[in-house]
Amino acid sequence: MSKKRDKLERYVQPIPYGYPLRNAKIKVNDKGEIIIIGKTKIWHVKDIDAAIRQQLFHVASHYEDMVVNWKKKLIHKGSVSEIEKSIVKINALLNTLQNIHQLNISKINDEILSSLQNLKFELEKKEKEELEKLNKVMQRGFALLEEKKRCELIIRNVIVAIIELFNALDNGDVSKIKWNKYFDAFKKLNTVYVNPYRTKTQLVIYRKLRYDIYNLVKEQKFKEAKNLLWQGLEKLLPLYPDTIIINIGKKTMKINNGIISFIE
Repeated sequence: MSKKRDKLERYVQPIPYGYPLRNAKIKVNDKGEIIIIGKTKIWHVKDIDAAIRQQLFHVASHYEDMVVNWKKKLIHKGSVSEIEKSIVKINALLNTLQNIHQLNISKINDEILSSLQNLKFELEKKEKEELEKLNKVMQRGFALLEEKKRCELIIRNVIVAIIELFNALDNGDVSKIKWNKYFDAFKKLNTVYVNPYRTKTQLVIYRKLRYDIYNLVKEQKFKEAKNLLWQGLEKLLPLYPDTIIINIGKKTMKINNGIISFIE
C-alpha cells in the first residue's frame, strides 16, 4: 500500500481490542476489513474468518511445503519443541472457544490443526529466523481468534439480553428488568466493527433497541417493544453459530446455525 492510500485509510479498531490503535499491527477499517501490517507488506482481508485462515492455515502450509522440499534432514529439537507448544496453544484456545463460550469453529479448527499437525520442521541454526517469522504470524492468528471470541461472546450476550427483556414484557413483570445489564450488552455491541458481524450489528434496529426501548416500556407500549425486540433477535441470530434452546414467551425455541424453529 502506498503512503497516500495509508493516509486515506480510516481505522476504527485495533486488534487486540483496547491496544493503542497507532501501534497495532492488525487493524479494522471503516469497511469492516482486516488490515494486517507486515514488515514489507500490508494485507487487506475481507473478514476475520478469512484473516484467521490466512495467518494460521495458508502460512503454515507454506512452511510445510518448504520443509518437504528441503534436502537436508537435520532436526533442531528446540524448534520442534516450539512448534509443538504452538500447536498445544492453538488447540487449547480453540477448545476454549468451543466449550466455554459455545462457539462453533469446527471448520477453522480442522483447517488449522490438520495443517499444523503435519508440520515437521527440520531447521539448521541459520534457519531459526524462519521459525521466528512463523511465531510472529501465529501470534497474529491468536489475536484474531481472540477477537472472534470477543465478538461472538458480545453477540451471545445481546441475544440473552433481548430474550430476557422480551420474556419480562410477555409476563407483564417489568419490575425485575435489569436495565444496566441490557444497556451494557448493547453498548458493547457498538464495539463490534469487523466483518462478517459489522453489517448486522450496525443496523438501525439496534440503535432503536438501545435508545428507544426504555421509553416504550415506560409508556407500557409492550406490544411495540416486543416487535422491536423480535426484529432485532431475528437479524442477530444468523451471526451466532452454535445451537441453543431457549424459552421465549410461552414457546420453546431452538436456534441452529441462525435458523429458528419452535419445539412443541
